[in-house]
Amino acid sequence: MAVKKQIIESCRGCGLTFNCVCDSLPSLVADWDLVLLTHPNETRRETNTGQWLRKSLAQCQVFEWSRTSIPAELTAILESPNHQPILLFPNDNSRLLTPTAIQGCSKRIVFIVLDGTWQEAQKMYNRSDWLKALPHWHIQMSGDSCYSLRRNQTSGHFCTLEVGIHLLSLSHRTTLPNNNSSEQLQQFFEHYLNVYQADKSGHQWKGSNHDQ
Repeated sequence: MAVKKQIIESCRGCGLTFNCVCDSLPSLVADWDLVLLTHPNETRRETNTGQWLRKSLAQCQVFEWSRTSIPAELTAILESPNHQPILLFPNDNSRLLTPTAIQGCSKRIVFIVLDGTWQEAQKMYNRSDWLKALPHWHIQMSGDSCYSLRRNQTSGHFCTLEVGIHLLSLSHRTTLPNNNSSEQLQQFFEHYLNVYQADKSGHQWKGSNHDQ
């Protein structure tokens, strides 16, 4: 007699089957806006971390990159007289992003982050003249990335969620020194890395009480 296997559906919110993290994701507010320009390949990856910035940060918007066009809503943001778009992408002329630099901007900053692998980010940049025309800043993060869900990661490169955590940390040092948004998101990130690997192995994460 054949035994019928029980089908367990994945959570529609986080995509995990045995370790839903929806209730663990903090709801955060920033004093700047964030645009994730996402490569089409990245939108289909389960390991995309930009999704967590979109779901946790009220000021985050996601647009899919296209070589031939710019979304109308994104164009409106870039052309708004009340906003200062800044591309977070290193080049020979990019400025180091610091708390003082953020505080010194007279307009509301719109950070633009290229969401994808480093190779995809370079491709998006090289094929988009409008990106090259934006002010370029870069961030300086110590240590190596904690992101362990993809192979062959290049040293010195960080995932999109880690970039968002760093931005929250920088901005809150001067404007909201008692705000712990970056710590909340960092805790979620570490928890997610653990439970994701357990989930893909087919079981619940059995960590510390803090992680459960």
